[in-house]
Amino acid sequence: REIEMEALAAIRIENLKNYPTRYEVVASHKDGRRIFMGYTKRKSRDGIASLVASKGPENMQRMGLLSERMFNAPAGALMVEGWTIGFTGRTQREAIQFGEIPW
Repeated sequence: REIEMEALAAIRIENLKNYPTRYEVVASHKDGRRIFMGYTKRKSRDGIASLVASKGPENMQRMGLLSERMFNAPAGALMVEGWTIGFTGRTQREAIQFGEIPW
């Protein structure tokens, strides 16, 4: 079974070779909560903002936000009402490779 999982991961990674790398974005609250936001091709604050905007109402509800007004934070992140939205340092390829997300 483990060999099947490794083979499947290898196939998934091979399928991604012709696509741009996507970077994992999460929202972290100062109380310790973390919400997976998605993946973006753009490793910049603009990429994060675009991802958040594309899933606006859904993310606002999941985070319990009252306002969409975001502020720039250090290291290419965004801040809003106690949440910091930024990159985890992982890529979509890595998540697939470790079997954490389906293809």
